[in-house]
Amino acid sequence: SCSSTIPPVVIAHSFGGLTAMKLLEHPILHDHTHLISSIGLLCSVPPSGIKKMSLRKLKKNPIDGWRIMKGLAMKKSVTNQMLCRRLFFDQAERDDEINDYMKHFQQDSKVTMDLVDMAKKLPILSTNDDGESLFIEKNIFCKPALVLGGSADFIVDRDAIEETAKFFAVRPVVVDGAVHDVMLAKSWETVAREVEYWLHDVIEQD
Repeated sequence: SCSSTIPPVVIAHSFGGLTAMKLLEHPILHDHTHLISSIGLLCSVPPSGIKKMSLRKLKKNPIDGWRIMKGLAMKKSVTNQMLCRRLFFDQAERDDEINDYMKHFQQDSKVTMDLVDMAKKLPILSTNDDGESLFIEKNIFCKPALVLGGSADFIVDRDAIEETAKFFAVRPVVVDGAVHDVMLAKSWETVAREVEYWLHDVIEQD
C-alpha cells in the first residue's frame, strides 16, 4: 500500500502521454515502487507512437490522414483555424475561442520533437506478448492507471485507446462526443468528472 503521504499523480495528454510512458521506464521508479501514485492519460498517443495510428487514418480516409499530417507534422494547425477546429475541437467551439487557443499553440510549436529518434525508443518496444508494459507486474503504482479517450477524437482512434489501455492492463474510459483537446472543448466537465472519480480512488488509503 501507499505511505501516509500520497505520492504525486501524473496526468498527461496526447504526446505528453507518450512522454509519461517513457518516464515510467526509468529504473528509479522500478527500484523504489510507489514514487508515483498512478498515471492518468487523456487522449494519449499510444505506445506504438503516431505512425500506425496515422496509417490507419490514411487507409480509412486519405484526406483525413493528410489533414493530420498537415496539422501536426507541418504545424499548419497553429495558423489555420479550420484545420485546428477539425483536429482538436468541434463545431460547438466559438471562432474567437479557437483563435485564442491557437496563440498558445503557436508558442508550443516552437519546441520540436524528433519523431525519427522517438520511433527508435517507443514504449511498445518494452511490452510482453500481450501488449502489456513490462513494468506493470512490478507494481510501481499504488492504484491502476486511467486511460481516457474521446469518441469524437479526430487524431487518437479507438484502436489507439485500446492499445494504451492494454499497455496499462486497464479498461479504457471513452467519453461520448469528446474531441482530442478534452480539457478545453465543451465536454471538459464530463471529462473532469471522470478524472475526479479516478482521483478519489487513487487518494483513498488502503
